[in-house]
Amino acid sequence: LYGIPSHGDHWNCHSLKSYHKGVEIGMKEIEKVYKNRMSMFDLLKGFAIFIVVFWHTYDYWNGNPALIGVQIPLNLIWLGLMPAFLLASGYWFKPKPVKSYTKSQISSLMKPYAFVGIMAAGCCAVINFLRFHTLRSAYGGARGIVLGFLTGSQNVYTIKGRIICNLGPAWFLFTLCWAGIILNLIMKSSKIKYKKTVIGILLVIGIILERAPWLPLCPCGVLEAVFTLYCGYCLKESKFLIRKWYMKDYVILTVLVILGYIVGIGIMFAGGSQSYIARIVPGIPHAVVYMRIALHLEHIQNRFTDFVRKLGRYSLWIFVVHSIEVLSFDWHLLSEREIFMQNPVLGLIVIFAIRVCVIFTGCFIVAKIDKFLLRRTKHGIF
Repeated sequence: LYGIPSHGDHWNCHSLKSYHKGVEIGMKEIEKVYKNRMSMFDLLKGFAIFIVVFWHTYDYWNGNPALIGVQIPLNLIWLGLMPAFLLASGYWFKPKPVKSYTKSQISSLMKPYAFVGIMAAGCCAVINFLRFHTLRSAYGGARGIVLGFLTGSQNVYTIKGRIICNLGPAWFLFTLCWAGIILNLIMKSSKIKYKKTVIGILLVIGIILERAPWLPLCPCGVLEAVFTLYCGYCLKESKFLIRKWYMKDYVILTVLVILGYIVGIGIMFAGGSQSYIARIVPGIPHAVVYMRIALHLEHIQNRFTDFVRKLGRYSLWIFVVHSIEVLSFDWHLLSEREIFMQNPVLGLIVIFAIRVCVIFTGCFIVAKIDKFLLRRTKHGIF
């Protein structure tokens, strides 16, 4: 594809010209192939959704010395995972008429959001009733989920140990939907001359709102996601991902990753571990690296990569079912069993295997209502 001379060729002037011409043609072919394809980041999405499920299982033993060999690489991978989701969404963003785009966003993301809320509340009520045999316990569990989805609460809000609002992983659906709508409104508005400035101001407002203990409608998450989506949009416009990288590109990206670690770790030690800046400064360079690696691996065709691509294509189904099971069942009941407390590795493997079985069973059920509930879109991550 890239016209790289074989080892037997001499690196003369003609070979170098052929090589650079091949690189240019190869990149143009990649750009042509992916111009209207939704599958460009299927490998990335498949790998990412796997890590999301694994992370939410590992989190029950987070910090356990027995899992230090898993913790370090997993934390490094997780650092750029959510930015990669949003950058991939922003990469396919294209300003469209406000009315039609808003309708499309709500249809493709808020329907699954509502479905998660209804199913999670119902499943949680049934499970709690079977556990405690009282309607009060069933109502108490479902109430927090219902209020969380109605208010769009990004964080779990508790009063005296009782969960009042709980949105679980579904906050991402809410955030992605409204961040895309706001970004499209800004990009399509002829009255807004300084669009980058407006997006920057919204980012600052979102960071300031992080200080509030609880706010409805995920304002900080939505406003911060607008900036990340715009970064993905700029990434596509610059063609940075699909063009040939030179040594200076690798150097710049390496420096950004290192600086990102320094800034992020510094903010965390200062008590701002949940700050958007602490997460996104090192996260965006990592996300760009993940996206570039995914494109380089796109030519690999085997059973494993085909399976990962399939996970990516059905990532919305997996995310919906995963959100339901996270909200419905308290997995701490299993992780705190004595056998798993003594052997965290065994607990991690067993509970992750159970979750995978639950998710695949749920996806099979969700597939039956696919036409009503879910559809693939080329402007969103799923």
